[in-house]
Amino acid sequence: MATLSLFSCTDDQISAVLDLVGDSALTSFICSEYDCSISAVSCVLKYMAKTQAAQAAAQEDTANAEVALSLDVMFLLFSAYLVFGPMQLGFALLCAGSIRSKNSMNILLKVGAAAAWAALASGAIERGREMGGGPARVCSRGLSKLN
Repeated sequence: MATLSLFSCTDDQISAVLDLVGDSALTSFICSEYDCSISAVSCVLKYMAKTQAAQAAAQEDTANAEVALSLDVMFLLFSAYLVFGPMQLGFALLCAGSIRSKNSMNILLKVGAAAAWAALASGAIERGREMGGGPARVCSRGLSKLN
């Protein structure tokens, strides 16, 4: 609920506040919101303290948002590492364990090549989306022509 402030300044107080802030609109706002009966300086200092507190709160909110974004990116990168690292290794070992030992090197190379191609294709598609064309842009222009 908003409160209605009914402070008013005398002409001398208005001129003193105007000399301090240099803006007539700000002077009328300060005179209507703060009690200037003690002095114009105290009135302006109250306004500045309230403004500075609001700016500090906004900076704190920005800092909290940056920390949250950093944690989100870290979680995403760690999850990607888990997919492309230990998970691909597990697939390779599972495939190598289900075939004859003479073919194990062949299947390990196939799984490694499939992971490499998947990483390259994923990077190319994301680069195309980043540039604003989607997968069709990557396919139509080729990978070498992307800057």
